[in-house]
Amino acid sequence: MKKDHNRQLAHELLIFLGILMLIFFILRLWPILLLALVAILVYALRMLFLTCKAPPTVVPEDPTPPASAEPPDTELAIQQRAFALLQRRITESVSREHPSARWVWAESNAFEKFISNIPLILLLNNAGGYRKATVRTHELMFCDLTYETVASDAETTPDADDDTSPADESLPDTPAEPVNYELLAFEWVEKNILNLNTHCNEAIAEGKETFLIQAELLPIADSWPDISDELLRNGFAEAEVLEDGIQVNLPH
Repeated sequence: MKKDHNRQLAHELLIFLGILMLIFFILRLWPILLLALVAILVYALRMLFLTCKAPPTVVPEDPTPPASAEPPDTELAIQQRAFALLQRRITESVSREHPSARWVWAESNAFEKFISNIPLILLLNNAGGYRKATVRTHELMFCDLTYETVASDAETTPDADDDTSPADESLPDTPAEPVNYELLAFEWVEKNILNLNTHCNEAIAEGKETFLIQAELLPIADSWPDISDELLRNGFAEAEVLEDGIQVNLPH
């Protein structure tokens, strides 16, 4: 503001001197006119000198707001990171022993047991006959992984005194080991949980008390009981296996 005011005064002063020079020229006052010319020249040189000497105007930049400090890690955040690291260590350990194996937690409260240093149970698939494994931890760190062996069927041998020829012997059929569908159920529910929640909300909005997961949407029928149990572990109130699918009862 002060600089603009000074420029305005200089401009008015030049106009005033110009008017005086015109008057002196009309009146033929040559000595005074000469002095006025010298004064204007000196003033112009001084203004030019001051303009060159004046420092450039620096426009202040907006101060950059200080970066917000990251909040300190909470105990829960540290435990969650340790739990994620534990799952990675388990996957690495299982893959070393059985490259094609897959695993899931046997209990839904695995995290609570982990922070309490309680041994955890895994369900295994394609692990060379092993169905379960026990994970031991200490102070939120992975310690070891112990596979649970599957009891083999006792072999039956003929008695030494038995004169029956081998061709006539009829050994009892060994019952086939039941297929474990818990891993399949876990994967199916995890893949379809969003659609199931959507159907559940739509059914509640329509005033229904149940909705049916049709058979064509489900895997093999033998896995339906395990899928029903997995639905219960994921927060559904009740899931009943029917002939044409699984009926989910909605909360009232």
